[in-house]
Amino acid sequence: PENYIVAFERRQLQVDPDAVLMDITGKKRKMHERDVDDILWNVPRDSQNRYRAVASLMLKGGIGPFRFFGVRKDDPNDTIPHEHRRELRGLFVFCAWLSHNDIKALNDLDVLAEENGIRYIKHYLIDFGAVLGSESFTAKSPRAGNEYFYDARPAFLQILTLGLHVPRWARARFPRLPSTGRFESETFEPEQWKPNYPHPAFTNRLPDDTFWAAKQVMAFRDEEIRALVTTGEYSDPATVDWLTKCLIARRDKIGKTYFNQVLPLDNFRLTSGRLEFEDLAVKYRFTAPREYAVQWSRFDNQTQRTSPLPGAASFTLPEEVLKVAPGEYFCAQIRGGEPGKTATVYLRRGPDGPEIVGLERAWAR
Repeated sequence: PENYIVAFERRQLQVDPDAVLMDITGKKRKMHERDVDDILWNVPRDSQNRYRAVASLMLKGGIGPFRFFGVRKDDPNDTIPHEHRRELRGLFVFCAWLSHNDIKALNDLDVLAEENGIRYIKHYLIDFGAVLGSESFTAKSPRAGNEYFYDARPAFLQILTLGLHVPRWARARFPRLPSTGRFESETFEPEQWKPNYPHPAFTNRLPDDTFWAAKQVMAFRDEEIRALVTTGEYSDPATVDWLTKCLIARRDKIGKTYFNQVLPLDNFRLTSGRLEFEDLAVKYRFTAPREYAVQWSRFDNQTQRTSPLPGAASFTLPEEVLKVAPGEYFCAQIRGGEPGKTATVYLRRGPDGPEIVGLERAWAR
């Protein structure tokens, strides 16, 4: 939901006549103005004597959280098990980038929404207090994002070495900037990042899921990342510099890691009778320009079988693709030199000519 930074003075707060407070003994009583003063006693104020807070949009119609596995039995539209949904499997990459290690079922919410007279269930991710270097109420532990709360393997390794083994994350260096908490990029390795608890959708992630998500992360330019960090209204410019630097470095590590797991071709298009595309690893300078091979085939959309077209091994559309009747399918399998990594583009002859209708990626198992 929408979140905004707000600043207010104490005089702007007024206790609702019906407000109640639960004391330390668990008893409820009427809330008084002095209770507000007690709550704000240790809260910092800015130079204008204002308190800083977050205003979050209240979600209406809540029906409880969704889980990262299975489906909602009360939602006929929810047909794909959540552990197999690409947006939830790819969510791993976004969480790793921002160090959102507190991702769990309790931090999401389903609401019953209505649009144009149609009611449906809408899914929200909520509670982002434990991102970047924050653990909501304290600075994030250096262990966060590197091990589960209960992680047998690291524990066994510590026992085996009598505590002498120093894990990679324990060597991380953090600046003395209180408002950044603990957030860094030097020891960050995308594939080794972990949330607080095992996550079914994250465990099922596939290379094409993480490639899809990495594309979104890499789309943020350096200046856009700085602009986003600036909206946090940090009082110390050094904090803005540090967070911007870390997010850029973590972004690049994500792109380099996940663009290497598949043949990272994208933005396919038909131009002047040729199949064209963009190699994202080359675009972002993770690898040097490379050669590609292609094999065109006729494709049976009913049986899923392919029949190679003899001699059709260039990116110019074969004559067969241009001459067949509307409704016929073809595919172009592209290789980049690495065994097992391919991108197969599917075309259908439409009434106005060939059009791209599908894409499949394969990778080395």
